[in-house]
Amino acid sequence: MNTVIWYLVALGAFIMVVLLVAGLAKFAPRNITIIGTKFFRHTLCYLALYFFVVFVIVNLLYLAFGIGDKASFGQRCARAAIFNFIPLSAGGDMNPLANTLHLRLDTYARAHRWIGRVAIFEGFTHVVVASIQHQPDMHVLSNVAGLVVSVFPIEMNAAQFVQAVTILTLMLCSLLLRRKAFEIFLTSHWLLAVILIIANLIHIHVSTQTILLVPNIFLLMAICIHSLIALLRLCFIIFRNLSAGSWRNEASVDTCVFAHNVGNDVANIVCADAAHVLIRLVRPWDYKPGQYVYLRVGTQSHPFYFFKCDTKEDENFIILLIQRRNGFTKHILGADKYLENINEKSTKGQAIQKVIIEGPYGHGAKLDEYDKVLFFATGVGISGELAYIEGLLPEVSVGKVTQVVVFWEIETEIQSSWTANHMNKLIKKDKFQVLKLYLFIIKPINPEKKGKSEIKGRSGLHNVFFTRMDIDHCLMEIGENNQVALFLATDQSMNRKIRKKASKLGFRSSDIYELEFYPSVNKLKNRSHEGYGHKCL
Repeated sequence: MNTVIWYLVALGAFIMVVLLVAGLAKFAPRNITIIGTKFFRHTLCYLALYFFVVFVIVNLLYLAFGIGDKASFGQRCARAAIFNFIPLSAGGDMNPLANTLHLRLDTYARAHRWIGRVAIFEGFTHVVVASIQHQPDMHVLSNVAGLVVSVFPIEMNAAQFVQAVTILTLMLCSLLLRRKAFEIFLTSHWLLAVILIIANLIHIHVSTQTILLVPNIFLLMAICIHSLIALLRLCFIIFRNLSAGSWRNEASVDTCVFAHNVGNDVANIVCADAAHVLIRLVRPWDYKPGQYVYLRVGTQSHPFYFFKCDTKEDENFIILLIQRRNGFTKHILGADKYLENINEKSTKGQAIQKVIIEGPYGHGAKLDEYDKVLFFATGVGISGELAYIEGLLPEVSVGKVTQVVVFWEIETEIQSSWTANHMNKLIKKDKFQVLKLYLFIIKPINPEKKGKSEIKGRSGLHNVFFTRMDIDHCLMEIGENNQVALFLATDQSMNRKIRKKASKLGFRSSDIYELEFYPSVNKLKNRSHEGYGHKCL
């Protein structure tokens, strides 16, 4: 049997297993076991690790089985890279198809990155092997100069040269831009992918003088899949943003105000590093905990969890808690103009341009099956947990969940204003005293409070600690109850610490849930904790 057919059969079976597991995921009563590995910075479920290992093994076997010479090895690398373009063409953002299959955003995006890395490696290997087969005359100065400038020999045709440069640029962009200049990376990544597809089509056509060849069919399939998913997303966007002649959703920014007691007076301090973005929906929908939307302004789009859903005067709103950083969020909150006018509009909504939303995506976790649920959050991660917390508080009588404990760590005391009003509403709603809150503040406004603690509300309801979160102390809340779940909305470092400590206590990893994504922990530069707030009269 042709090696291409073997490769298609192996990966086709792999894809069918993925679809089968994804289709049955919604019937699973428990969370899939998640592990922390030494080889990955993120936690990884066993199922995802299994798929990753199978994918790598299939690619290695295809590259190693039945190789006769360098030329056949180079061609095999090229075909494997081109076939991997098919799953890559689905993109790294959540879409209606992946959401229907109950795929998590973090798992989906991570699979996209790893398949892309394998494809780049295979394509780069093909270029290197092809270059070795056509070595230039190193005694000619122009050839030496061409080798230094282009990294590859100048005997390549135009399409080969474009392929080589594009692959190298994709590698450099992924290494240098993805974490430091994400918006530039997204644009350049898409453009380079388009250029690479076109260069491959030209290269294959020039080499074979035919379009009906297996590699070209792979490329056409990738183009069709990308176009289909783009069309689905466009239809989804039109459905959510167009209704009764109204196009796009109106958004406004509401600032977060911290009430600081100074003697007998109260000084209102506006939190400048985050705000609530209120979006009036042109079409309402049923909101579920754990869901998120993509907020699009211009050509930029990023996912955000629902902070809250509300209805006012027959109009439906969603509220997003957005922390101000560089790039997209800086643009949403008005950048420098937002800071200049913050004293004048400390409590009023500040109108901004209309926005496009895509979603909702996500399916949430089944937390109402447990007796006790412990929520851990750092920073803005709390926005993805509040809907779960509110949904677990009983309204008529105590149900299955008898205790909800929240541990939240923030950088500054002013950041507690992000959720102050909503937390007070949850406390009032908690008629059966199910809720317990623990707030950890690293940098209090008053330095004398450092290392101390306070109790607010009824005894043990709202505990404030002016120190970092003590994981050992927090996990003591597990007690001897076997029906306990942990829900994590923390940065990677805290996530690993909690999982490690819970594992030592014999806690089952299948009862640990986490958000599908968490915002970057990069701090704003040149901003002390005093600079996070602006005093208002």
